[in-house]
Amino acid sequence: MKKMNKKGFTIVELSIVIAVIAILAAILVPSFSGLIGQSKDTAAKENAKIAYQEYILEAGEEEIADNLIYEDNGRFVVIQGNSVKGVYSTKLAAAQAIDADYDATKLDTAGNLTEVGDNLYSVKAVD
Repeated sequence: MKKMNKKGFTIVELSIVIAVIAILAAILVPSFSGLIGQSKDTAAKENAKIAYQEYILEAGEEEIADNLIYEDNGRFVVIQGNSVKGVYSTKLAAAQAIDADYDATKLDTAGNLTEVGDNLYSVKAVD
C-alpha cells in the first residue's frame, strides 16, 4: 500500500474556520457600528463647544442667547446655558428638547430660529 501524503486542509476544516469567522463577525459588526455613531455624536458635541466659544467671543458685550442649536453633518446639538444638553437627529427634535411647544410649522417662522454663527442657531420660545 502506498502512503498518502496529506497536503492542505479538508473541506470540513475549511468550512469550520469560515463558520467561526462568520460568527465572530456577526458579533463584532453591530458593536462597531454603535461605536461609529457614538464617535460622530462626540465629534458633533466638540464642534458645538468650539462654535459656542467662538460665538461668545464674537458677541462680546451683546446679549448672549441661552438656547442654541448647532448643526453638524446631520446631527443637531442642543446647547443650553454654557453646556451641551444632547444630540438629536432632526432640527425639530432639538428644538422640542428646548421647548416642547415647537411644531414643524413654527420652527423656521417668525424669527424663532436665528442663525448667530456658522451652523449655530439661536432658538426663541414659541409664543
